[in-house]
Amino acid sequence: MRATKCLAFVYDRSASQAQRQLGMRLAACLHYASQTGWAIAGRWCDLGDHALSTHRPQLSALLTAMRVAAEHREVLCLVHTWERLATDATHRLLLQQRVIEAGGRTVTTFAESDRPLNDPVAPTPERSDRAPTLDSEAPTMTTRTPTSQDLGLGHWDHPLLGHRVVDHAHGDRIGVLRAIAPDSKDNDYVLVVMVPDTPPVAWLSPPDGGRDWTTALNAIEAAR
Repeated sequence: MRATKCLAFVYDRSASQAQRQLGMRLAACLHYASQTGWAIAGRWCDLGDHALSTHRPQLSALLTAMRVAAEHREVLCLVHTWERLATDATHRLLLQQRVIEAGGRTVTTFAESDRPLNDPVAPTPERSDRAPTLDSEAPTMTTRTPTSQDLGLGHWDHPLLGHRVVDHAHGDRIGVLRAIAPDSKDNDYVLVVMVPDTPPVAWLSPPDGGRDWTTALNAIEAAR
């Protein structure tokens, strides 16, 4: 008999010795799973050189555990964004295929999934003001003010989450708005165990993959 509650295997990687952003991403994954009603199998993180190579010991360990669990319940690999698997699209697809071969699927905290379109859709948190994937049409708006809905763990809602925006503070650079949350760079702790007592900023990532960056909330607007 298969268990009805989906089991989430949280994965991330970090080549940096500073683990603040890693802690925030893991916290976002745990919060998303809690909102969605998924059980947590555990957290696996590839660090240092392993985070940049094709050899991922922690991901391999995750997949081993996932194969066992997939025999009796629905399983998935939960990442903050697709880039947490790999920034290179070809490498990322290969890793997603490994998850599929282990009996699961990959899901991001922005409700993106590689589940086939004809499969039933797993429940996701109520988010009526933004599209679930980057392929959806971006909202027609230019406001630079976020909505006031608190998503928990320092994260705030915004109508442009998951969409391309223009960052006027960095030479009109185009990026995908991934989160509205405080930047923990001025905090002394290593892993994030509390919400930083700093104003929220916009967290952006390059559309084609790469290193994330932050900018002021009033510096972004929808890309045309």
